[in-house]
Amino acid sequence: MKEYLLLPLREMRPFYTIVCLLVFQIQVNAQAPVGYKLSWSDEFNATSLDTTMWKYRVGVSGTSYQRSENVTLEDGKVMINLKKETYKNQSYTGGGIITKRPKKYGYYETRVKLDGGYGWHEAFWTSWMSGFDDKNPAYKNMDRLEIDCFEHYAEYANNYFTYGAIQWWPIKKNANRDFVTVNYDLTAGYQVFGFEYTPDYLNYYFNGKLLKTVDVRKLAKHDLYLWLSCIAKKPDATASGAVFFDYLRCYEMSDAAYKLRKKKFIDQLDSLKLPVKSLEGM
Repeated sequence: MKEYLLLPLREMRPFYTIVCLLVFQIQVNAQAPVGYKLSWSDEFNATSLDTTMWKYRVGVSGTSYQRSENVTLEDGKVMINLKKETYKNQSYTGGGIITKRPKKYGYYETRVKLDGGYGWHEAFWTSWMSGFDDKNPAYKNMDRLEIDCFEHYAEYANNYFTYGAIQWWPIKKNANRDFVTVNYDLTAGYQVFGFEYTPDYLNYYFNGKLLKTVDVRKLAKHDLYLWLSCIAKKPDATASGAVFFDYLRCYEMSDAAYKLRKKKFIDQLDSLKLPVKSLEGM
């Protein structure tokens, strides 16, 4: 697995940053931040999806209809097939999976082989709901937070991805929205994306390196459902294959360990304006 030393050049704006990363490749393994213990994972080594833990993303989003038939397990990976086919008045079909059991604070990580087909949107993200079929009326007036660990919009260059967090209610606003450019093709191999969700801050990680720390002390806090998905976003998308997710890993930390860990991040958040420079490994 590859990891990268990242040297960020940031254009600093309130809640908005464009990041250009100069990258030097080193053969090492990404791992969870110090103090976190694995609480649950799916390595996708079975022959079919564990439907006691996952549900399929089904329905229309973007310009595609998401189908359970497009999700298969193969060679220790969950594969989301991207197809140009007419289905329920849509010209494309994609897919995705969503955890059935919500998670709270912790560190979450996936390893993914992205597809380079034009017009597709791949993501590891979270929602307050377990799917677009989840019509719980309690959501209507609830503070709602979406965390986008990564989004890859394939209509742009394949050396580009974005990450961020959105508070959807009572006022839709970005806690952060950042764009990352690297000097190689992201679709050429597997990439590791992770995020740390706490009551005080969000940390975003790429190939084991911390990209950014964001203050979330005034944002909504609730349990999260984890989504791995790919949908078509353009009417002229090119279906070129599939997206492969190697694993999803969830980590927890004891309250005592978190009190020690959070101090260095809170000290930085209280003394610096956003965006905060990486505090680990830079």
